[in-house]
Amino acid sequence: IGWVLRTLVVPPLNIFNMMLPADKLYDKMLQLKLKIKELQEKEYQVSKIFVTFETEEGQRTALSALQLGRFDIMSKNKKAVAPSCLFRRQLLHVVQPAEPNAVRWLDLDVPPQTIVIRRF
Repeated sequence: IGWVLRTLVVPPLNIFNMMLPADKLYDKMLQLKLKIKELQEKEYQVSKIFVTFETEEGQRTALSALQLGRFDIMSKNKKAVAPSCLFRRQLLHVVQPAEPNAVRWLDLDVPPQTIVIRRF
């Protein structure tokens, strides 16, 4: 049985990074850490983000500190908030979110035109 496992079962699983020996797993982990650091250094264009809070009080505090009127948002009035509330010297349009189970996580990066087409 040991021979069957080593020759027939383990090699195909190794392709999917399963049942690897400890030294190979460690090497793979180091490679992934380097890749993660590389991806952290990149700058990304962001259109929407979701922030989670430990407590509802923390969420309410953030919402009240960052709440802006439509006019301030449209005119990009940076004086409407404290300088510490700017992100990279930019205003943030902050709204109270829907409940997490109401968010369609797989559709976040889909253009609105595609969503409209899918409905028909």
